[in-house]
Amino acid sequence: MQYGNNEPFAYMIDGVVIGRLDKVDGNWKQVEGEQTPKEVIADIAYFLDHRE
Repeated sequence: MQYGNNEPFAYMIDGVVIGRLDKVDGNWKQVEGEQTPKEVIADIAYFLDHRE
């Protein structure tokens, strides 16, 4: 979920935000929340980069 274009993307489980990603220098980075496996971040980043 992203509230605005300049806001980090929040990801959640069961409606609870567990972390936020932000695109820094062209790469998605976890900027907040619980430690998330790199594979999960890569999957979310792929989704974000390919959304319309």
